[in-house]
This record gives sequence, structure tokens and C-alpha cells, in this order.
Amino acid sequence: MRSRYVIGRKQDVTSWREAFPDSQLIMDGISAGSNKVTIERTFTGTYQGVLMGFAAIGKEVKYSGITQ
Repeated sequence: MRSRYVIGRKQDVTSWREAFPDSQLIMDGISAGSNKVTIERTFTGTYQGVLMGFAAIGKEVKYSGITQ
């Protein structure tokens, strides 16, 4: 039986893929040390569908961030 977390995450990913059908998530760098892993990533895509109640605007989105 799948957990609610897994089902919820799958729904989140599906919503994002529908809103950004041409999306790409690129891992720019990964490093590890001192008991933690750091991932640098960049998301790009064209906002073409409804996401969280917000209508599509047809513009390209680019987001860079770091996760630890």
C-alpha cells in the first residue's frame, strides 16, 4: 500500500508537468561533506497550464536554487 506522502508527491509532480509540459530540472552540482549533501539545481519551463488555481501565462520560467 502506498503512503499518503508518495501519492501526494505524485499528484504534485503531475500538476507541475501539466502546467510546464516542456520543463527541465538540471542538477548543476552536487557536493557532500560534514554529514550533509548539497544539490544545486535549475528548473526551466513554459507556463502553459493551470497550477494551484493560477492560469497559464505562456511565459518561460527559470528558477535556480540549493537544497541541503
